[in-house]
Order: sequence, then C-alpha cells, then structure tokens
Amino acid sequence: MDYMYKSSNWSHRFKDATQVVPNHKATVSLGSERARQNLEHSSIVYGESEEQKVDVFYPSGNKQGLPIFVYIHGGYWQDMSLSVSSFMAETFVGSGAIVAVVGYDLAPKVNMGQIINQVKKALGSVMYLAKKRESSGVYICGHSAGAHLAAMMLSVDWMGEFMESPGFLKGVFLVSGIFDLRPLVATYVNEPLKMTDEEAWTHSPMNHLTDITCRKCKVVVLVAEHDSPEFRKQAKEYHTALQEAGMATQFVDVPGVDHFDVVEKLSEPQYQLTQLYLEMMGIQ
Repeated sequence: MDYMYKSSNWSHRFKDATQVVPNHKATVSLGSERARQNLEHSSIVYGESEEQKVDVFYPSGNKQGLPIFVYIHGGYWQDMSLSVSSFMAETFVGSGAIVAVVGYDLAPKVNMGQIINQVKKALGSVMYLAKKRESSGVYICGHSAGAHLAAMMLSVDWMGEFMESPGFLKGVFLVSGIFDLRPLVATYVNEPLKMTDEEAWTHSPMNHLTDITCRKCKVVVLVAEHDSPEFRKQAKEYHTALQEAGMATQFVDVPGVDHFDVVEKLSEPQYQLTQLYLEMMGIQ
C-alpha cells in the first residue's frame, strides 16, 4: 500500500521517481507567482493562521454575476500550500471566472477533522462572496487530498451552519482523489495524521453518501491514465457509489497524464479538463 499510494512511483514522465514531486512544486510555484504578479487579487481571512485564507483573483472590470472557480490543493494533508496553488488562475480569470484558492493548515499541526472544518469555513466564506457578487455559481475543484476535502463538502449543511444557500454550489470536480481513507491508516501517509481506522472511516466521503446536501450539483470524478491502480480504483468506486446515491455524476479518465500534470495542465486554455470546467461554468 505504501508503494500504491506514493503517486510519484507511477509517473510516466520521469525515470527517477524522486524528480516528480520537486518538478510539480516548481511548476505550480512558477504559475502561482505569475498569477500574483499579473492579476488583481485579495485575500479572505477565515482563521488565525497564515494558511487559513482564501486567495481570490478577479477579472478586470470587477463585474457582478461571474462564476467562481474554487481550488483545493493536494499534498496528502501534510504538504503543498496556499502560496503555490493559484497556478491556473491566469487561464480561468482570462476566461471570465473569479478564482478562489483555499488554504488550510497541515498535519501534524492539525488532525484530519480540523482540516475538514477549516476547509468548510473557507468554503462558507466563498459562498458568502458568491451571494455578495450575485455569482452564477460556485464550482469546486479538488486535487488528490484536495479531492477528498472537496467531496466532504458535499455533505455540509450550508444553510444550517453558514446561512448560505447550497444552491450556489453548481459543480464539484474531484481529480485523482481518495474517498475511503481506511487503506491509508497503515501507510506512511498516516504518520503525521495518526488516524485510527474508525477516524479514517468517519472522515471518508464514502461514509457520507446519504448525508449529501448539495443534491442538485453535478459531480465529476476524474482520474489520470497514469494514476496508480489504487487511485483509479477509488475513483471508479466513488463514482459508482454517487450514481447509486442518485447524484448527477460523470466519470472522466484523462489520457496521457499522471497524478501531477493532470492538474498542472489547468494552466493551458485548450487542455481537456480546462475546457470541461469552462463549459460547465458557461464561459467556454
């Protein structure tokens, strides 16, 4: 399982697996720096730490009614950061969307329950922004661990907890995610998280299918051709479970990419997934 869930082992682009993650960090860092230099942006502070912020990037003109593309980064809940996660902002802002990038504290500073609660607060602030700006809809994209967190947001009682309408949430894109955390408990991934089997199941989207509150939003489950067999299995099983739960869902197997460039390429306007997101937001 250690080998299966170490995504760099499965990349087709590098002979040396140790090059994969550094290359990914360098790529997303460069794109994020460009976004901060070239785009109008501000931050929503939702908590006390440096990472508990949402960086928001706006198209010029600051118009009302625009869709909001929300990105939740991966890194196994213990790596990556807000500062390197706006790499796609230029492409999506250039197409007419507001981009909101979610930051959250990482393990071992916080546990899984605290991370989920932070992301929930961050999304609550985005829902408020959507209402204030009369947005046409909020579209969440989560990658890897971020896909797990995005899937957990499907079960939040937005009206009860934040007095915000769940109707703003129109689409959720789950890219190369983990939806049952129990296989991770005995792996290196769990060393900073220290989840028990019971905690892993408590915090698994597969355990919350009957709790989904955003019944009208479309869920797209995506997996990379060169993801590991375990990631591919998890994606297919969650997609099937969503269908059985009555959700409008689509499964997309993205050819020619691995666990990392499946999201890196969101900086490219003509990339298959970029076009899919823009089409769903109505701004293609």
